[in-house]
Amino acid sequence: MAGVTPRRIALYSVAALLSAALLVSIDWKVALELVLGWLPSTTLASLHPSLVPWLPHRLHNVSMSVIESGFIVGIALQLYKPERWLAPLLQALAFIVVIVGIEIVTAEFSLGTSLRNNAPFLILVPLMLVLHPRAGGVFRVWRIDRVMAALVLAAALPWIVFAIGQAHLQQLSVAGDEHARLEHWKRMATFASLIVLWGAISVTDYPGWRITAWFVGLGATIYALQSLLFSGLASAAPLGWAIAAGAWGSTSSPRSDEAAPSPRTFRNSVTPSGDEGLPRHRRLLDDDSAPCWCWA
Repeated sequence: MAGVTPRRIALYSVAALLSAALLVSIDWKVALELVLGWLPSTTLASLHPSLVPWLPHRLHNVSMSVIESGFIVGIALQLYKPERWLAPLLQALAFIVVIVGIEIVTAEFSLGTSLRNNAPFLILVPLMLVLHPRAGGVFRVWRIDRVMAALVLAAALPWIVFAIGQAHLQQLSVAGDEHARLEHWKRMATFASLIVLWGAISVTDYPGWRITAWFVGLGATIYALQSLLFSGLASAAPLGWAIAAGAWGSTSSPRSDEAAPSPRTFRNSVTPSGDEGLPRHRRLLDDDSAPCWCWA
């Protein structure tokens, strides 16, 4: 098969292993929560009595379900032409980094426990980045969409303040706090931090940036709508902030090619194989004297 190298086979193997592990370990209530989380409380209570205790946690569960879905998609996409999906892989790596970072901030990090519970992801996700055909260009200087970057910077402070507040609530762990026991404050701190990090990834033109941009916009918009519909829930944003978050999330959807960042120098990170079907101006050049991304 043309273009298949040992490195690519190793990447496919790791991606398949992680995808299989996610399919086995995933809590399929995530998909159910994304649907049930929008129904009125009376409707949910009438569907089944066991749903009543879940009602105060719907905003936490629905918001985090979007982020968990982004992690799963970022891994699974590497099974098909991974050179097109660098941004989704970076969003999966950011997921792991933020989870560990929030645990450290909330003083709940234990190396032994973290390795025992998350070893496959802590080891294999960074390994996927090392094996990725475009790994060599990750830390180069990139051109970005300056308008979208300004929007992300403008929203970064409120999201970070929100994340710090949620992490502080997890630190307090007041007796009888059901949200702290279920680690919901920590999960919302993770959610807000990832909105910022994924937003930073999406303003570049890393291959696959549109996927990351969709998850940023979807996450912010869903959180805003949940806050507006169920304003009495824990972690819900006040009316003004909810409207602002929804408006910001709607602007984070993928931009057209005309509005996308300019192509950047990205040399010798991958051979031209695997670019069949891409427009001519988006194909890679195996030429050391020219940028890999160039206009025809």
